[in-house]
Amino acid sequence: MERQGKKSANYDPVALIYDGLAALVFLGAIRRSQRSVLNHIPDHTHILIVGGGTGWILQDIAWLQRKDLKVTFVDHSELMIRKAKKQVYQGLEVEFVQQSVQDLILSKTYDVVLTPFFFDNLTAKEANEAFSNINQSLKPQGIWLHVDFENSRFWHRAFLGLMYKYFSLLCNVQTSSLPPMARYFDESGFEAISNKGFFKGFISARVYKKLSTSFS
Repeated sequence: MERQGKKSANYDPVALIYDGLAALVFLGAIRRSQRSVLNHIPDHTHILIVGGGTGWILQDIAWLQRKDLKVTFVDHSELMIRKAKKQVYQGLEVEFVQQSVQDLILSKTYDVVLTPFFFDNLTAKEANEAFSNINQSLKPQGIWLHVDFENSRFWHRAFLGLMYKYFSLLCNVQTSSLPPMARYFDESGFEAISNKGFFKGFISARVYKKLSTSFS
């Protein structure tokens, strides 16, 4: 998970243990789910990553050995950005942006967007605004790689409740429920082209294509 009126959530307090904690609790499913969507990244691509965390995903994108990849890497946590800059990602041109989603101004357009466990940090209002903002910067026919938690079973709700309490105390996460992301994609004219489940369906890795008729 990762963002005025209210103070933005900030993952600095858990930056040093975040990857290890996620690997321990989810038995590697967090990484596997994110890696599963990366093959949809083509050559000659400008990628926007929102909520990139410690940046290990940059190494995995570099391992794809695609030609001419540029990445704009956004995260609100200063410590996460520092850790991300230390990753090994030869072959990628990376711009790091430390900013909260509320203050994020996207002046470029992108071929691919990756939002890994980002929207679960936001209230429905914040998520809707962030989705619209990001959508405006994604080119028609662009690809949106969306990986996040699901809430389709009783134990999902219980697990999410514990997670939200934990991250509310440590990182000032302001919400306690998942926003309706599937509805946002559907109402904005995206086509779902891939959907994989992980950790008994608690995590979904979805790939969407922005149709040329999509509205922003």
